[in-house]
Amino acid sequence: MEAIIITVLLTVLVPLVGSLISPLLNKILKEKIHFYAIAIAVITAALGITSFSIGLRMEEIEPWTFNWIKDLLNPGEFIQGGIFLDKFSLLMLMLVSVIAMLIVIFSHDYMHGDDALPRYYFWILFFIGSMLGLIVSDNLIQLFIFWEGVGLASYGLIGFWNRENENVKSGTKAFLVTRAGDMGLLAAIILIYFNVGTLSFSEFTSDFGNILGESKLIVLVGVLILVGIAGKSAQFPLQFWLPEAMAGPSTVSALIHAATMVKAGIYLGGRFLPYFLTAAPLYAEQLEVLFLIIAAVGVFTAFLAASIGMAAREFKKILAFSTISQLGYMLLAIGVAGLLHNGEDALFASIFHMTSHMFFKALLFLGAGAILHSVTTTKDIFEMGGLRKYMPKTTLLFSAGALSLAGIPPFAGFFSKETIFSKIIEYIEETSSVWGWIFLSLAVIAAIMTLFYTMRMIGVVFFGESGEHVKEAEKHGHLHDPSWFMMGPLLVLAIGSTIWGFFGGLIEHWFYHGDQTYGEWIGHIFRNGWGWLILAIIVIVGGIPGYLIYFRKVNNTFFANSFLQKFLYNRWYWNSLMLTVFVDGTTKVGDLLQYPEKALDHGTNSLASGVLATANAFEVLDRKIVDGAVNKIAYGFQWMGMKLRRFETGFISQYLWIGAFGFVILLIGVTLAIIL
Repeated sequence: MEAIIITVLLTVLVPLVGSLISPLLNKILKEKIHFYAIAIAVITAALGITSFSIGLRMEEIEPWTFNWIKDLLNPGEFIQGGIFLDKFSLLMLMLVSVIAMLIVIFSHDYMHGDDALPRYYFWILFFIGSMLGLIVSDNLIQLFIFWEGVGLASYGLIGFWNRENENVKSGTKAFLVTRAGDMGLLAAIILIYFNVGTLSFSEFTSDFGNILGESKLIVLVGVLILVGIAGKSAQFPLQFWLPEAMAGPSTVSALIHAATMVKAGIYLGGRFLPYFLTAAPLYAEQLEVLFLIIAAVGVFTAFLAASIGMAAREFKKILAFSTISQLGYMLLAIGVAGLLHNGEDALFASIFHMTSHMFFKALLFLGAGAILHSVTTTKDIFEMGGLRKYMPKTTLLFSAGALSLAGIPPFAGFFSKETIFSKIIEYIEETSSVWGWIFLSLAVIAAIMTLFYTMRMIGVVFFGESGEHVKEAEKHGHLHDPSWFMMGPLLVLAIGSTIWGFFGGLIEHWFYHGDQTYGEWIGHIFRNGWGWLILAIIVIVGGIPGYLIYFRKVNNTFFANSFLQKFLYNRWYWNSLMLTVFVDGTTKVGDLLQYPEKALDHGTNSLASGVLATANAFEVLDRKIVDGAVNKIAYGFQWMGMKLRRFETGFISQYLWIGAFGFVILLIGVTLAIIL
């Protein structure tokens, strides 16, 4: 077994086994359970970095497989389980393990004093191990098991503070909605197995797409996979679970949004894209339909969530809507990659933005956690204000993440988002399709709104007048930058959010062995000045109004308290619609079903009454007639017996007289018979 396989196996097993051991060690370690979890996370990150560094020097990595479960299609053979490694999975393995480590370190002080630490660290380590296992799975069943493990861990962590019923409901909502998406993925896996004949990525050949295309299933399978992606990565119409996922600790939110749960769906889309593209020459029309659907879902999700983010008030929910929006960009990039002639290379735009998002979204949620750790009495940003005076370091680091989210240079989000824009423009140049212009327009509008609500968030939370909740926290001495257990991870993530974009050209070169220089890569991103024009539009339309309203306090009469603001605050009423259809609707259907149920009960009761009446009639017949006749006969024999008993006296002399009398009677009868 190669060294890289061993390190990858350990990268997955260390957090999984560590999670199982953590409850057992609690009685021994008690409060020191923090250090155990940190040690497991550090070892996992070290193994992830080692795996990446080994893979960096290898041209190709052979998959490691083993006989797992019996193959139903080929009796006597086995479906292979194993580890599938390529540059995509190795990059994800490293980044997930490193960012997860930073989140666990942050937890030391953030979760200090919580009375359910063993349960917290069990779920956290299990979460990390499940995501890492998902990334390197060679088999789709194996991937699905880890996929469900990620969902189970998210359920346990979102509802972690289960003394409040709303938190439990939020965890349940996330679990049920994502399970709906999982059914789509499971259906796709079944169709792939019975048509392609294998479930292993390492065994998928260039015929994968052609087989599905020939069987007219390529669009259906692609859409079913999209349903799975929509569930896990919160894409329309299943996006409404993610804002409620903020019920858990901020460290959980950071893990879900930056490194695990929601990235699983995008990773799956990126993993499958090259296999679908194998059918491009023969089934171009079917593939165009599929990838237009994927791109349309992605760009609409980005637009929808960004618009809601402009009106949201709760701190972490604003960040949650920003996550949904950025995931929409990633899915859009996958769809556009499928529409381009060099689709596999174009996939890098989605991968690059996903990795950038890991840094700045972990930073934003942990930063929000540090703030809410100080201002404990509210989550509403409009009840905060002026925090830059009390938390200057946090303000600086959080702002780096926020500007990266907004796509402002030189932060990582700027480079990765512009890469997506460049691919859309390339699609327009290749095809002159109206769809390309629609995608570009909605993506740019979403970016404008993102910058607007980013300025709103920074301006309201850190600048301006301090609210009553901030003043109350100041009285109790709670307002200050966090300790280095919390500040250290924030600093590392802020550095990553700032410099990661500059590595884009190098990573793309490593992925595809391209021969373009770094300058050519930058030039390709901006494509004849398009990138600069888009940036200027975003800043002018989104940034300047946001700055004037929330920094300079220009009166906002157009948007404030308007119907549009109410519409966006209520999430386009989509959440209400889903509750009406799937909760209230189910209840109403249940109410309607009570009428046929009552009719059925009435019929059943009537039938039972009829059967009972019939039984009573038969009982009378049996008792009065059948039993009566039998009893009369019995009484007759009893009467005769009683009469005959008189002759049974026991005296021999009496028996002789009776016998003599009978003999005389018999003699007389015989004589008469002879005479006559």
